[in-house]
Amino acid sequence: MRHTVGALVSFVRRVLGRILRVLGLRPGDLWLEGYRRERWLFQHTLCDRYWLNLNSPLRLLSEHDAEVVEFDLLRFAHAIDKGLYLPERRVGFGRDKIRCILNMLKLLAPSAGGRQRVVTWAVNILRRYARALAKDLETLDIASEKRVELANWLEKLRDALEQFDQLPDVCEGPPSKTGLSDIYFKRRSVRCWKDEDVDNSVLRTLVEAALWAPSSCNRQPYKFLFIRDAKVKRMVLDVATGGRGFADMAPVVLLLLVDVRAYYSPSERHLAYIDAALASQNLALAACELGLGTVWLNCAVEDFAKEDELRGELRIPRWYALVGAMAIGWPLDDTRYEPSVRRSVDDVIVFERFA
Repeated sequence: MRHTVGALVSFVRRVLGRILRVLGLRPGDLWLEGYRRERWLFQHTLCDRYWLNLNSPLRLLSEHDAEVVEFDLLRFAHAIDKGLYLPERRVGFGRDKIRCILNMLKLLAPSAGGRQRVVTWAVNILRRYARALAKDLETLDIASEKRVELANWLEKLRDALEQFDQLPDVCEGPPSKTGLSDIYFKRRSVRCWKDEDVDNSVLRTLVEAALWAPSSCNRQPYKFLFIRDAKVKRMVLDVATGGRGFADMAPVVLLLLVDVRAYYSPSERHLAYIDAALASQNLALAACELGLGTVWLNCAVEDFAKEDELRGELRIPRWYALVGAMAIGWPLDDTRYEPSVRRSVDDVIVFERFA
């Protein structure tokens, strides 16, 4: 009976909506208009990234392209940096990525100002990679043919890095005098944890902090699903990209869900992700303050079959959006992370309007 009434109400709404649109009293389909605008906006992700094509010659870099190169350099260098900390990393991993990084360094190195710190950071990651590879060649049992191949690669990398010898070995760290708590600058992504559980009372404290983040119209539409079971953690990490190889070793993985019933119309479709992002940042800062280590893992899902399998395993109602995941644990005492880098304030700040 309830299903019949619901179907009738839905039908009446559709008919009335069409009548109002014909009379010009209601705009067209908001979903279609929203998708049209987003497709128009995100077509800019399809720009010609010729610096990532190893067979394409490099050419003069425009200021428009320079910003995109900086984004890509941050992303690619981060991938190599992350790979160096994997518990079981592959010897000589990421060579094509490193070739792309060298392309980008050639383009950005002549630039001055804030981008120089990003260049320095990327060069230092490649230096650490070269040292790690040299140590692997000295200490690991590697087949002779593979050893020769890796030794040749290491020599080419060292030759390419010589042009950056004038850059310092230490990156500029976070600001030391800002008038702010250092918690904003201490937080970092942690990928190595102690084999020690995180008590439920601590997790409740993190959620309490997350709930005090701003949310649209104070809706607070979240669910924080904490997972310890090893099998289910692997299922989450098959959906939450970027975490396999280290996040499955974390004692706890948080799956962050948002109840989309809290929102009213297609025009509010992005608020679910904004609200969740604000809450997750509060949670990450609270974890840092308590001495915990976290790393954020996005749920930009492309394999929907895996998402459906996860939803079934965890009995997640269909009105919850999977926004992201976070690995949580107590960081290893002997873990040493090189400082990360942030873009210059001058490169990201605009007053009044764009030039």
